[in-house]
Amino acid sequence: MCKLNPRIDFVFKKLFGTEESKDILIDLINAVVSEADRVSDIDIRNPYNEKQFLKDKMSVLDIKAYSVEGKWYNIEMQVLPEDSFAKRSLYYWGRVYTEQLEEGAPYSLLTKTVCINILNFEQLKEEPDYHNVYKVQNVKSNSELLDELEIHFIELRKYDENLADSLNTALGRWVHFLKLAGMYDDDSMPEQLKEIPSFRKAMHLLERLSASKEERVLYDDR
Repeated sequence: MCKLNPRIDFVFKKLFGTEESKDILIDLINAVVSEADRVSDIDIRNPYNEKQFLKDKMSVLDIKAYSVEGKWYNIEMQVLPEDSFAKRSLYYWGRVYTEQLEEGAPYSLLTKTVCINILNFEQLKEEPDYHNVYKVQNVKSNSELLDELEIHFIELRKYDENLADSLNTALGRWVHFLKLAGMYDDDSMPEQLKEIPSFRKAMHLLERLSASKEERVLYDDR
């Protein structure tokens, strides 16, 4: 059986954006962000809704989550290149940030918002690393103006799974999974993934989706 591609947006959202898979999303977020921004629990604010998706197959399927620590996270999987993707990401960050306030509420209530963009293409041609982070900083001293804005770009094609240390980090393991999950099953997964519960669960979910005739129809439509 050919597995569904976890990089296709609705498959990605079913793997990471449901209540059933909330622990997998937490593991992914914590693999990306700094220790200070790791989460212990989250509330997914736009969970995957299959009926809604059937009515509008072309809707944007990003994942928004609010942590018990009081921070917002926006996660998006993008397969095809887009010339203005950096602007789009900043716009999405701005929407999540500004929507925190009701009219008349003080600006002090605004909390940190982190955008995580997982890209199946090279967006940052001048950067050799597959993971890059952007913030608001002074161009001379590099000091931060404030810690409210953070945008991550994770470029899957820059990840080299053949390097000896490619699975040594939590983020490296998730990038490996997203790139190569279609090649594995429970038995053939690398030991570094197999021994971690969140990866075993993600593989089980992907296999279950792949075995569903209805999900495969949706997949083919995408």
